Amino acid sequence: MNGRIRLVLYSSWQYLNQPIFGGLAPSIWSIKRFWYFYRLQLLKKCWSKPTPFESHIGEDY
Repeated sequence: MNGRIRLVLYSSWQYLNQPIFGGLAPSIWSIKRFWYFYRLQLLKKCWSKPTPFESHIGEDY
């Protein structure tokens, strides 16, 4: 439960701190649309992280 609250607070902070002008990505005003893209970015970030199993591939024990 604590992790879920932290995720909501962090994503809300990211929504409020979007650059309005001159950012690399355009500002998203709709909360639902922002939440969709935030979850998509989070999924991509988690997917690209190496797992402990992958880090041991090729190593001799």
